Amino acid sequence: MPRRERRPRRSLPELIRGLKSVTTRAYNRLVPESEKNRLWQGSYYDVVIRSEAHYYAVWDYISGNPARWAEDEYYCEST
Repeated sequence: MPRRERRPRRSLPELIRGLKSVTTRAYNRLVPESEKNRLWQGSYYDVVIRSEAHYYAVWDYISGNPARWAEDEYYCEST
């Protein structure tokens, strides 16, 4: 049986670009034009987590995001 060719690994920016593209197309297909809002920020911040303490600090930041959503500049009451 012939071996399957492996696709080259994608970089993190390529994966993020693909995720944004797929979700934006679905959003545009499903949401009426009059109700559309900005879906993604233009860029993102990535960082290499190098210690357990840093991991837990990032975990706490991410898990606290929902509580901070009302303070965000993109927040609106209807969301």
